[in-house]
Amino acid sequence: MRKMSPPQKPTGFDSKVSKHRANVRKKIKAGKMPKFVDAWRSIEFKRVLTIAQHGNCAFCEMKVHGAQNGDVEHFFPKSQLSELGADPKTWGKELPGVTSVAGRKTNRLSRQGYWWKAYEWENYLLSCLVCNSKWKRTIFPVKETHRKLPPSSRTRETPLLLSPFRGPSPYTHLLFDSTGMVSANSGSPFGRETIKTCGLNRESLSSSRKGIFCTLLCQLEDFRKCKGNTEIYKRSIRTMFQLGQPDRAHSGMVRNVIARELGVKWPELERLYQKFWP
Repeated sequence: MRKMSPPQKPTGFDSKVSKHRANVRKKIKAGKMPKFVDAWRSIEFKRVLTIAQHGNCAFCEMKVHGAQNGDVEHFFPKSQLSELGADPKTWGKELPGVTSVAGRKTNRLSRQGYWWKAYEWENYLLSCLVCNSKWKRTIFPVKETHRKLPPSSRTRETPLLLSPFRGPSPYTHLLFDSTGMVSANSGSPFGRETIKTCGLNRESLSSSRKGIFCTLLCQLEDFRKCKGNTEIYKRSIRTMFQLGQPDRAHSGMVRNVIARELGVKWPELERLYQKFWP
């Protein structure tokens, strides 16, 4: 996961969802559970998010565009609210060879979620079906120990779930290793809650990251040993630059590792690349 510029609200978005917003507010005011019309699934809206995220899932950074339909995900859950328990054994595990999750148990906090954000453009992300439907679902951890339930638009909370568009930079809170696993940097609660909420250490993901990390390690070593205007040095820069391109899977991990291992932030690597390949 990496920080990205949020996409501008599509022209005509508010007019297309205004009726649905009004219907939801009317139900809530009457003390009834609202029904949500999935206007957010509009191809037009999904296209804007896909372009902004370069076709990758907001959470796991796997390729969505071209591989699956993907979901327009509500960062703040719209209909219900749940949480994971303290026991890691209840967080669930990906079954070998499939995307199914076994043993994941959640506690329902409220039958009503952040309903007023159901038709807010800023609440949307492009997510893969696995992260959205099998892991995150209606889980939404916050920093506050005593949260208001059901949620209220007047309550101020600090989400612990990282987002590529808003809030803290994922770089500060996530740490990747050569096995493809990700951990919470310095015990960060943002990192910890994001990892367990979205299942970011599921085997299929860690395996995908591990292969890229192994390729990256060789380039890091070449960069260190052959620093200067040599072909090996130049090749290492080119390969790292290619691995960190925004449309590549796990480019956030790549940029994170380069910055931590080499002390080279992405804009600096871009300048090095342009120096040799203007």
